[in-house]
Amino acid sequence: TVVIKSHYDIHCATLDESGSSLVRALCLIDWTPPLLICAFMEYMRPPILKTIEICKIPIDYDHHYKFFTLPMEKAKALKDITLSDGITIRRLGVEEAAIANDLWPYKKTGSLFFLRKIAKYSMCYSAYSSTNELIGWIFIDTSGGIGTLHVVDEYRGKKIAQALVVKLCQYLGGTLKIDPHAFIVETNYPSINLFKKLGFIENQELGYWIQTKGKNDH
Repeated sequence: TVVIKSHYDIHCATLDESGSSLVRALCLIDWTPPLLICAFMEYMRPPILKTIEICKIPIDYDHHYKFFTLPMEKAKALKDITLSDGITIRRLGVEEAAIANDLWPYKKTGSLFFLRKIAKYSMCYSAYSSTNELIGWIFIDTSGGIGTLHVVDEYRGKKIAQALVVKLCQYLGGTLKIDPHAFIVETNYPSINLFKKLGFIENQELGYWIQTKGKNDH
């Protein structure tokens, strides 16, 4: 059983089918500040919910996501997408992560720290207009899969999101030699259609995120 607390995020995994060791480990965490329990699968849900009950942790939201995977060999074989209007794709740096956070409609407390950390230690990609304006980005998720993907409104419909996903899949499959995976909100039909178009397979198992409230905030 492993539990990792990284700033605002909690990551955990266990081979203990009873879940008791995961409960014991999670109960050692200070749940006073708001924390996000990230990307856990169905089999870990009972011990996590039991921990929430034991520690009396207030919940902000409890969301489930569809889980998609792409075989490594198919990821390696994906071809670059040709973009028009002088749009280019390149690696995203730490400085660009701050710009992405400012433009991101879903930014929140801790998101700047999260994006900068991912940009510093992982391979992420950005899309730039012909005038060198940041117009889209994709980050590796802390679970090791495809994370934040966004294209600013006025540049949608130009295959930028597809080009970004392809670039990251090539890296995950070709360099890291792992099967790319993604968690997608079940009502995000444009993303679901895009990933299926690229060959991603929808799994029966769901992924979950639980955002807690600070114990002093309720």
